[in-house]
Amino acid sequence: MFKLSKKSESFTPYEPLSGNFKIRLDANESFIVPSKRLEGKILRAVKEVSLNRYPDPMATELCRSFAAAYGVDEGEVAASNGSDEMISVLYNAFMDEGDKIMVTEPDFSMYRFYASLGGFEVISLKKKELKPSVKAIIKMITEEKPRIFIFSNPCNPTGYGIKRDDVLKIARAAGKAGTLVVADEAYMEFWNQSVIPYINDFDNLLVMKTCSKALGSASLRVGFSVAPKRLTDVIKTVKPPYNVNSFSQVAAKVILDEKDYVKRVSRQIVLRKKELYRGLKALEREDFKVLPSSSNFVVVLSDRANDIFKALIERGIAIRCFNGFLRITAGSKSENAEVISAIADILS
Repeated sequence: MFKLSKKSESFTPYEPLSGNFKIRLDANESFIVPSKRLEGKILRAVKEVSLNRYPDPMATELCRSFAAAYGVDEGEVAASNGSDEMISVLYNAFMDEGDKIMVTEPDFSMYRFYASLGGFEVISLKKKELKPSVKAIIKMITEEKPRIFIFSNPCNPTGYGIKRDDVLKIARAAGKAGTLVVADEAYMEFWNQSVIPYINDFDNLLVMKTCSKALGSASLRVGFSVAPKRLTDVIKTVKPPYNVNSFSQVAAKVILDEKDYVKRVSRQIVLRKKELYRGLKALEREDFKVLPSSSNFVVVLSDRANDIFKALIERGIAIRCFNGFLRITAGSKSENAEVISAIADILS
């Protein structure tokens, strides 16, 4: 009988919530669907795809549109099959046997998962009250000298962010320790502290981006890295060939080219997040604490988190439940109103 590897026996699969729900506020997706005009542009672009041909292996036009949208050189951009693939590619590109990967906890679980898959050691910095400590991060980097420090900013699942100047401070300290700093800015369209303009001030700073959040294109599975060309060239060498399919390439390019649209929907999502925050804040009590958020979701600390989660599921409303807290994605005005009303009823 074929024997499984030791590491495979210890894997815990990432299990998104499945099922049919009348309201889904569990995955940090955008509640905004493309306009008919934009949908038409996407469909026309998709019709031009040749089914019998492989995709452009470097997603050249897509990376060019991303570069134009974010004000960087196209040679500094690489595309991936979602940010998840990019995490794996970065580890394969820049980690050697015996190297350490540093994460903070809680943070996006796939950072640790792909490290385990690659057989890399993970060192973890526990956050106090879910908040990141820049001083503690720098201390651990200086002492442990990890090969990579990776974190989401703003953080998923906590909603807290590390300000730009502090990220740059971390990158400077990490440079002395020989550490690559990977800032996953999946939610940065909802904040204003991106370090993308500063990547060429460092040789150890890389930013990840995605089309799944503000761009409202989670189904496309498109991610990016932005880094100095020397690092980007290595990523393009290591990544799988033809990793971003042709349909996703052309559809994501159309959306990225619509700069005003992306800004407009980002503002709308932030508006709905603030609305959700205010509604939940009005319900606040000793066992139901609402945290500030720089992202497109709101986090609630509660000893009753699991009970609230189950009660909402019974009402056809899906949110995320972690150990001791809830994460609720901003939805449409009516979705926000319904989830607030349901939680008020559960708490009464």
